[in-house]
Amino acid sequence: MASQRRRPASHDGPMARSTGPLDWSPKSERGYETARSYLKERFAQWCAGNGTDLEPDAGEAPIHYKWGYLDGHLTRWRCRDLDEVYLELHPAKMIV
Repeated sequence: MASQRRRPASHDGPMARSTGPLDWSPKSERGYETARSYLKERFAQWCAGNGTDLEPDAGEAPIHYKWGYLDGHLTRWRCRDLDEVYLELHPAKMIV
């Protein structure tokens, strides 16, 4: 299936204990939490490798909006997705 990909073999964090493909378009809250945790962990590893300091919730908003308000595919981003998240959804939620 195009919406499922295997995690890299080099990954050795907590998500490495899971078996089977990771669903990048989860339909359930549990599936979303699994994919979200994996993405945030990998992002933190990438930032650490580049010497970038992160806030604990870095990347949380875009992932949440992508799943909850857009097409739900957490690893497929288009310019219009970013426009929607950063110019529409995030500002509207911050004002409220």
